[in-house]
This record gives sequence, structure tokens and C-alpha cells, in this order.
Amino acid sequence: MATGGDTSSRDQAVVCSICLEEYIDPKLLPCFHTFCVECLEQHAGRTTTSGHFPCPQCRGNVKLPAKGVQGFQTNFYITNIREMGKTNPSQAQQKVIPKSQNMCGICKKSAARFDCRTCHMNLCNGCKKNHKKPKSHRNHHVVLIQEESAAAEVSEILLCPKHHARGEILIYYCLRCDVPICMSCKLTAHEGHKSEDLEDRVNMIKKELRECNFEAQRMCHKLEDLNDKGVKMEVRCHWKVDEVMEQISSDREVVLKLVTERSKCMEGKLKKRAKASFNTISAHLEKIDMDLKQLDEVKNKITNTLEKGSFQEMQDSRKEVKHLMA
Repeated sequence: MATGGDTSSRDQAVVCSICLEEYIDPKLLPCFHTFCVECLEQHAGRTTTSGHFPCPQCRGNVKLPAKGVQGFQTNFYITNIREMGKTNPSQAQQKVIPKSQNMCGICKKSAARFDCRTCHMNLCNGCKKNHKKPKSHRNHHVVLIQEESAAAEVSEILLCPKHHARGEILIYYCLRCDVPICMSCKLTAHEGHKSEDLEDRVNMIKKELRECNFEAQRMCHKLEDLNDKGVKMEVRCHWKVDEVMEQISSDREVVLKLVTERSKCMEGKLKKRAKASFNTISAHLEKIDMDLKQLDEVKNKITNTLEKGSFQEMQDSRKEVKHLMA
């Protein structure tokens, strides 16, 4: 026999973590996390990149099959749990046949899963997608049938803590005290307090939780995008630094080559000019040396003439010296 704890665990096991509703066509990812096929299609449509998308729960990288989300394996374990819950004798005695077992009001063939609050018509999965395509139907309020009966099911199970002995169920929510109450509480301890139907309160809380869940996912995607951009920017910076360093190295080699060639050219010119200068200086030094030798000879001749020469020799020597000195 299933205990209350077993029932609670089973109910949690058949609830999708994205829409917070009972699974519709549950699909099993390779990371063993399960989601409704429609929730998974919306998530994959927003996040798929290069044929992969992150798991909404563990953020693991998941490859999208060729057939799309429909290509993932159906989680028959979840399906079996749901079927066991529907056929549980103890629950069958407590609950009336849910509205979800009604037939679709359009195709009359499939079980209704949704209710259009605007048209007051039950819809199956396929007809629900086509129902809001016309412009006149785009603002229709379509909800899951389980959502309509969720608060009623909670009321059937939850008894008033103060009046449980009389079987009083919680059907209202006191806005001043922020607690669910029964009819007796509303007429006594909470008389005059502003309240609302517990069903509306439950639906509002579930709606806010779903919005928070989608907002959290949106923020996760945004942060992941920022992280991806940061990683790409870091890679680009490294690539740019490497490129500039390579360009600097190449420019250094070009500059060194130009400086070396220029230096060699200047060295060649300098050697050529120095050689010419050295040759000129050497020629002048040789001429000076010859002149010195010649002057020494003249000087010696003049000395000898003065000491031992005749008048005529001195006269000839004088003419010769003037000719040499000219």
C-alpha cells in the first residue's frame, strides 16, 4: 500500500522543473534529466548553438538529435508512474474524474490537456498550437487543465488545522494574515479581513514561480553569453598580442638588416676615401723627403764652395742655387 510520503514523492517525480506542471510527453536527456517535450523545444530553440544546447538543470552540453527534441528517448519510467497514479484505487475513491480526461472540443479525438478561458473550450496538444494562430485568437487565455483543478485538489487534501475535527477544508486565503483559512475561520477569527479564493492564490503563486524559473533561466543564458564573449575576447587579445609581437620581431629583423647593409656601405666608402687620403699624404711626404735631400746636397755644396772654391766656382754655385731655390 502506498503511504502519504510515497504519494508525495511520486507527485514530485512527475513534475517538470521548467513549467512546474505534470510532464507532457517526457523526454530523457543523455544527462538523465527529464523535461516536457514542449518545454524542451522552447529551451532548445532559444539556446541551441552549433547543434548543442545546455541542459536546463545541470547545464551539461547536450547534442540535439537530427529529428530535434522529438529524437530524445521518451522517459517511460515517468509515464509508468503517472499511469500507476491514475489507477491507484485509494486515489480513485477520493477524486472525481479530472477534467483532463475530457475530449478535445475541436478534433473530438484526443484527450483535452488545455482549456481556453476565452472560448470556454477544451483543447488537445495539437489543436492548442493551431488555436492561437489566427490574429483574433492570439490574446486568448489558454491554461493547462491541471492548473484549473490544482487548488481544488489541494483543498480536498488540506484540512483546516483549527477545525479539522469537523472536516472543514481550506478554501480561502487571508491576505491580512497571509494564511489559508476555511469558511468557519473566515466568519470568526478572520471576519472582516480581505481574502481571496485559495485556488486563485495557488494559481498566482505557481505563475510567479514559473516566471521566476524562466527569469532565472534567462539570466543564466545571459551570463553564459557574457562568459562566452569574455572567453572569445580573451582569445582574441592573446591572438592580437601574438600577432603584434610577431610583427615587432619581423620589423626588428628588417631594421637590423637595413642598419647592417647601411653600415657596410658606409664602411666601404670610408675605407675608399681613407685610402685616397693616405695615398695623397704619402705622395706629399715622398716629395718633401726628396726636397729635403736636395736641399741637403745644396747646403753641403755651398759650404764646400765657401771654404775651398774659387770665385768662378762661387759664381757658378750662386747661379745653380738660385735656379734650385726658384
